[in-house]
Amino acid sequence: MCNLNLLLAPVDKVLAKAMVYACTSWIDHIIDINEEAEPIASMLEQFLFHHFLHWVEAMSIFKKLRVTVMPVHFLHDWLQACDSF
Repeated sequence: MCNLNLLLAPVDKVLAKAMVYACTSWIDHIIDINEEAEPIASMLEQFLFHHFLHWVEAMSIFKKLRVTVMPVHFLHDWLQACDSF
């Protein structure tokens, strides 16, 4: 999808550490938001519609695909809580 290839070199040697951190930690930062979450939830919805599969692909390349399930579950719970505000 992203035209990325599986790399033989360690990911942290090829991609910027900031990219790896962003891909692996963005959900943790989103679910920490408690105030004025509705505008962020709206932007998040757009991001997920356009880039969710790109993110999953990146996580696969980072060999962290297995750790995406729980954060996505937490994100789902956070989004449901935003609807209740």
